[in-house]
Amino acid sequence: MKDKILDLLSTSNYKPMVPRQIMSAIDSDNLTMVMKCLNQLEDEHLIIHDNVGHYATLEYFHVFLGTIDIKERGFGFVRVENQEKDVFVAKKDKLNAMDKDLVYVQVTKNTPKGPEGVVIDIVKRNTTSVIGILKKKNNHYNLEFLDGKDLSVTILPKNINNAKVGEVVKVIITDFGDGHVLRGKVDKVVGQKKDPGMDIKILVENAKIPTNFSSNALNEAISLDDTISFNGRIDKTKDIIVTIDGDDAKDFDDAITVKKIDQDTYLLGVYIADVSHYVKVNSYLDIESYQRAFSCYLPNGVIPMLPFELSNELCSLKPNELRYALACEMTIKDGIVIDSNIFKSVIKSKARLTYNNVNKMIEEDSIPQELVMLKDAIDLANILAKRRHAKGSLDFETKEAKIILDDEMHCIDVALIKRGISEKMIEEFMIICNETIADRICYLGLPCMFRIHEEPKSEKIASLIEIGKILGVTIPKKQNSIKPLFLQQILEKPETQDKKHIFNHLILRTMSKARYSDTNVGHFGLALTNYTHFTSPIRRYSDLVIHRLVKDYLLGETNYEDTFMEEYLNSVCEYISNVEKNIESLERDVDDMKKAEYMQKRIGNVYTGMVSGVQKWGFYVELDNSVEGLVDSDFLYDNGYYFDELKSLWRRNKDEIYQIGTECKIRVVGASKTRKTVDFILEDDYE
Repeated sequence: MKDKILDLLSTSNYKPMVPRQIMSAIDSDNLTMVMKCLNQLEDEHLIIHDNVGHYATLEYFHVFLGTIDIKERGFGFVRVENQEKDVFVAKKDKLNAMDKDLVYVQVTKNTPKGPEGVVIDIVKRNTTSVIGILKKKNNHYNLEFLDGKDLSVTILPKNINNAKVGEVVKVIITDFGDGHVLRGKVDKVVGQKKDPGMDIKILVENAKIPTNFSSNALNEAISLDDTISFNGRIDKTKDIIVTIDGDDAKDFDDAITVKKIDQDTYLLGVYIADVSHYVKVNSYLDIESYQRAFSCYLPNGVIPMLPFELSNELCSLKPNELRYALACEMTIKDGIVIDSNIFKSVIKSKARLTYNNVNKMIEEDSIPQELVMLKDAIDLANILAKRRHAKGSLDFETKEAKIILDDEMHCIDVALIKRGISEKMIEEFMIICNETIADRICYLGLPCMFRIHEEPKSEKIASLIEIGKILGVTIPKKQNSIKPLFLQQILEKPETQDKKHIFNHLILRTMSKARYSDTNVGHFGLALTNYTHFTSPIRRYSDLVIHRLVKDYLLGETNYEDTFMEEYLNSVCEYISNVEKNIESLERDVDDMKKAEYMQKRIGNVYTGMVSGVQKWGFYVELDNSVEGLVDSDFLYDNGYYFDELKSLWRRNKDEIYQIGTECKIRVVGASKTRKTVDFILEDDYE
């Protein structure tokens, strides 16, 4: 019946009907069932009804489902999936929506700048709690916000839950009012304002990232049997297997070995921590690791997906310790996997190597005899990289920085992370291993969780062509589609090289976000038909699921009941993709906040940077250390510049032009931790 109703409402000549009219139109005599189906279709965001009970599709009413981004001045933009431009919503038209709420927005008019509309319903609240310093005012309490929120929260004395004035508290919202003036009750005390890292802790709380494990999960972790048995496992303890990770890493979930068989053939062994041996389906540990979905890495430490008893100890492939691993050994000839063997093993890592010390060994040609296999590993990685390159895989060169904190959790440096030979080597080995696992499962034709990356949409291609024009790089349009190899060739054009970093960054902005899906559409960026995530089960739930599937499909175990496997994988993919977005947003917010904190002590300093983005409100300049700041339009207009929207640049005369890729000297004039922003002016116009 649902399909009949949806077909009716989707016809081109349909006019909104009430339920009884719909019942008659589909020849039904069951009003209860019609209402049930209408409610289900509304819950699926496929239809909607007006204030007098007439039903139609969202499109009929010019209504869209999206997430609202509220700006400082009170207006907002609703981001609608698969729509090129966001919908502008004036302050008076946002109902009582708050930042990041899921809303229905009705488009009222289209303008050259984009669509405008009004929020007609709040579908799902993003903000259900707020954090601030408890203050007393007359006969009630309110909050002072440390993160720049423009809200008023009233708390009655009976609802302060024994919290004290001056403490940082989490308040559950009980009444949203107009979205600006709220009422609430204290849920818990977060800490004191001066506690080290309180600024990061507030962002973590606001992002709803769980930081504590339940007593059930912790007890389960503590009670796990740490005895290592070789029963049913292949003994690889004699092999020269090593881990290579960052200096600060403690959760070692992958180890490798390489053996050269003949001139063009290698054996690559990738050994991944066998987390699924310890974390059983529907156990307390499984439920909580699913809720987290990922480990979250922040400047002040990691929020782990698994308790440290597993992530840093029992599962971690520590040197000279017996550990369970799920192995993928691949025979590779001319960069192609010609055979693979996947099995349960016991390993004993011979060394805990770091990227820095391996890079140093390579640079100084000082690889010790016991680690001589690293030479073959480097050769194999180069072969794999060349083959990936030949297929069109995109290797983006973007700036990634490490936030350095002092003991008080203040940012004292923003240091660029340099990727050396060892980082690229491990990346190649993990990619080929993930691809091999995906190939094996796809060959069987069984349900799987894929890491997919869709090709850019046509409007993004048009944007990319315009970006190319700005940078002086011609990108011919080819039937509204671009292949990875074509983009790769663009990145390698001589005229691109001096602006390669910025061009990389801008191409990334035009591309789709990689995500998890049970439907395989390939991985555009890697130019791969089949790809999954298998190599990091300590820090990614997706990999834990894949380990269980590998054991079920290839090793004859039973971790999952296959009756509802497709529905289960679809649900998990959607959930963890959303969690991934939330964690990435948190990590980005923390980095931006700490970069602003770092720049607060450098106001007045002069730097050279490159224009990284151009908008009507000014242009952004990125410094060598990855800090990005805005040269505001008010400053530009005051100094005789004007915005050329057609060419996306700021100009004062024919010789003074600021567009993407322009190098310029700037002066730091402001930085705000609460807004997570840095303000620049042009040094040449400084008075």
